[in-house]
Formats: sequence, structure tokens, C-alpha cells
Amino acid sequence: MDLSEENILSDENGNYAYLTFGGQLYTPSYLQAIDKSLCENCERCLDMCETRGLDENGSVIPELPEVCSGCGHCVNVCPSKSIDAKPMSIKEMIERFRRWKKSQSHVDSLILSLLEISSAGALLFSMFAIS
Repeated sequence: MDLSEENILSDENGNYAYLTFGGQLYTPSYLQAIDKSLCENCERCLDMCETRGLDENGSVIPELPEVCSGCGHCVNVCPSKSIDAKPMSIKEMIERFRRWKKSQSHVDSLILSLLEISSAGALLFSMFAIS
């Protein structure tokens, strides 16, 4: 399936949502912050986080907000209810999608350049190796 902005869904509140395998509309809640004054340091959130949206200290990784998948497992297992997670607006998801597409085009250009360079290098190597 080709990814495009038209394929991005929203719920009745204007938040990003997606269809589950069962066909239900699901609105993920993305990690916002952890209240350290309430945190019991039990590390259940770290054990449950499949995408590693939390660092080893149990802090949200601010440089990479896209890492959080919005599954909500960390919120569900937190005994002290110190984790704040919220849905993302459809507008913010579209902005993230545009940044991702832009970064992908740079990656694709870089890969093509590397392939051209490595192809030229392989050609030069074979010419010198034969002679």
C-alpha cells in the first residue's frame, strides 16, 4: 500500500486513529511525560515498551517523539499512574508524515548516490585488478 496523507484516518475528536486488524478504529495515546514525583521506579513501563520510547532512566526521549507507537502499555502497567499519554491531533500526524516523507526522499537520494559511487568504485577496481 502506498502511504499518502489521504490514507491517514482520524477519530470523531480530530485525533489520529487507525483501523485494527478487526476493523475497529483505534486512537493511540502517545507518551508525553512521566511525573517523577509519583514514579515508584518499578520499571514496568521499561519492560513493556516495545519501541523504546523511554530511555533507561524511564524518561521520555524528547529528541525522538516518533519512537513511541502509542500502544499505551506503559500507562496500563504503571501502578502509580505517573505516565501522561495523549492522542495526537490529525494535524500533527500529517506534519510528522510530511517530515518522514521528506527524510525518506533524502535517504533514497543518498542510497542512489552511494550505489552510483560503489558501482563506479567496483568498475575502477575491476579495471585495475584485471590489468
